[in-house]
Amino acid sequence: MSTDGDTTPPHDPPSVSMLDTGIVRLREYTAAGLAAVVVIGMVILVVFAATAVGSADNFGRLKDLLLFLNPLVGIVIGYYFNRVTSERRAENAETVARQAGEVAIGADRGRVDAEDRAQESASSLADLTRAVDTDTRAQAGTLGTGPTVRPELQAALDRAHAVLSRRATGR
Repeated sequence: MSTDGDTTPPHDPPSVSMLDTGIVRLREYTAAGLAAVVVIGMVILVVFAATAVGSADNFGRLKDLLLFLNPLVGIVIGYYFNRVTSERRAENAETVARQAGEVAIGADRGRVDAEDRAQESASSLADLTRAVDTDTRAQAGTLGTGPTVRPELQAALDRAHAVLSRRATGR
């Protein structure tokens, strides 16, 4: 920014995508121009051939020339229109592939988060079962009459031990 009161922001260099867009446009205009030249030339040649036929010999030469140029014009037109369609399909495929990659990355992050939460839950469950086991043993030793664990707590403790043993064996 200049110091003389000019408030215009400094010019940023053009980005790569802007340059790519310019190159793509130039390529499109060039291909369209070449296709137009070939098609217009063919039309002029056909008009010339139709008006200049005076003898059978001239007609034969013009016919041979048109028979030679007609496939070339077909190739040029076919190439131009097929290329435009193919490039659009390729761009769409690239977009879909990019989106699928982003979804896969998100799914992998979700899997890692789920594994971390499962590990944390298993660790908390192990801590809880150790605490309950220790508490029930302490009650048994204090009174000397055996543990007085409520049936619901004992059932939950048994389920916790089952989950931990399944996790330890990998099932």
